[in-house]
Amino acid sequence: MLADLGQIYLLLALVISVGEAITAVLGARTGSLRMRKIACNFTLLIAALYTLAIGVMIHAFITKDFSLKLVSAHASSDLSAIYSFTALYADKSGSIFFWGWLLSLLTAVIAFQKHRRNPQIAPYAIALMAII
Repeated sequence: MLADLGQIYLLLALVISVGEAITAVLGARTGSLRMRKIACNFTLLIAALYTLAIGVMIHAFITKDFSLKLVSAHASSDLSAIYSFTALYADKSGSIFFWGWLLSLLTAVIAFQKHRRNPQIAPYAIALMAII
């Protein structure tokens, strides 16, 4: 059940990131401050959804939920909690997931710092980060 919830979080983040890229570019092209703010709010929502999804995955590692492929491949029942936590990074898919989460957090930071400093460039940077 939790794995399905994590997958829903990631799918929602994917859909919202497409909307974020579109609104950021439209905000830059039209000069609409409202569109730029919506794009910035989308970055927070994506970071929150990604954080929830990675929380589900970490919970699966700590509770030894072997129904997930990543957990069954890199965790065992005798592995301590700290090593179970770091096993997320043991596989290519887990490390991409982890780096995607970090990227979502950094995008949110960039969106709110650069939005005020560089209003001409920030929407394009946000759109590029959303596409990545």
